[in-house]
Amino acid sequence: MQQQMAATVEEQMMVKAIREELPWESLPKRIQAALVSKDDWHRRIVDYCIRKRLPWTSCFARKICKEGEYYEELMRYLRRNLALYPYHLADHICRVMRISPFKYYCDVLFEAMKNGNCLLIESKASQAVFSFPPIPNFPSHHITSKTFLHT
Repeated sequence: MQQQMAATVEEQMMVKAIREELPWESLPKRIQAALVSKDDWHRRIVDYCIRKRLPWTSCFARKICKEGEYYEELMRYLRRNLALYPYHLADHICRVMRISPFKYYCDVLFEAMKNGNCLLIESKASQAVFSFPPIPNFPSHHITSKTFLHT
């Protein structure tokens, strides 16, 4: 129990250090000891920014990785976690990466079908009705409205 609490305190200290944009050299020794290396610290910074869906231009990750790499990793994370399209980042994602909400949700559906996560509920002569159980309700509704797949 004591070790778990220490890990939690160290995690909180890491989050605080990320928010304050502390470089590896300025980290308290306690945090440096909890990390494997400077690369591990950089990975945690990028992971934190991606989980928070922060724009590259205003987050600590801009000092760690290139803009394109950051947004590619962000989109992989969102697809993997069946998340909603990041409209607040659409300026870069649509304009530079050329990923529209329609394309993003088609990719999410493709991944769900490729991984065998869809169920054929009913098949008629002219249409097939699929269910995607692992996709949460709100993203599922958003996907159907953006891809024009209505049941």
